[in-house]
Amino acid sequence: MALHLALDLHGATLGDLEALVSAARSAGAEDSSAIDVDTQNLTLSVRAHSPRRSAPEAAGQPHSGVGEAAVRSVIDILTGRQEPPRR
Repeated sequence: MALHLALDLHGATLGDLEALVSAARSAGAEDSSAIDVDTQNLTLSVRAHSPRRSAPEAAGQPHSGVGEAAVRSVIDILTGRQEPPRR
């Protein structure tokens, strides 16, 4: 299963970009994953092809849901229901 994450660059903040990168990594994107930039629509996107699993999860132990929480957080930020984390 592939997951496609995109960020509208109109008014995007560094926090928005950090949230996109965090969600992509949680969803299984590798550091070598290609980033697509659509200059016509000013969007940045990345695809994650399969979630990363640690050895205990691969052995059948239930996962913590951190990846799902990260994706939901990004969705909330991008839809305006939540403010991005500030440092």
